[in-house]
Amino acid sequence: MAEIVAEVVAAGREKADERHILLEVSDSASGTRVLADPDALSMICSNLVENAVKYTRDGGHIAVRICQEGMYVTVAVQDDGIGMSPEDAAKAFDEFYRARNEQTAGIPGTGLGLSLVKRLTELHEGTVSVSSQFGAGSEFTVRLPLIQPAG
Repeated sequence: MAEIVAEVVAAGREKADERHILLEVSDSASGTRVLADPDALSMICSNLVENAVKYTRDGGHIAVRICQEGMYVTVAVQDDGIGMSPEDAAKAFDEFYRARNEQTAGIPGTGLGLSLVKRLTELHEGTVSVSSQFGAGSEFTVRLPLIQPAG
């Protein structure tokens, strides 16, 4: 999991650097593995990191955390960006849904990224959630089951 997250963060670092956004990664689940398609994991993480960069103001901060919680690996992407209202957060994973307000008016997108994250996560027997506060940022959390060692 850490390798995929590192690749995704490296790919997003250029856009983050252009906008002076600090993009940090912490991994307290070193060596944990999930039974999942690597391309699907990459798409999940890419969508979350790209959205964080897209919706974080210049000079902002994004933290990507990997940790183990019981039988799950958790990847959380937290930003101090524009955030969402409770109504928008409740619909964030719906296909084609895009929050419409003056902060999002100039940000391109199809409204499919988060629905893809949800679908791919659920196909791997995981969950995805969002916690957000309008004007203060969002945190998206993906939980995927660990591969259990034989024995």
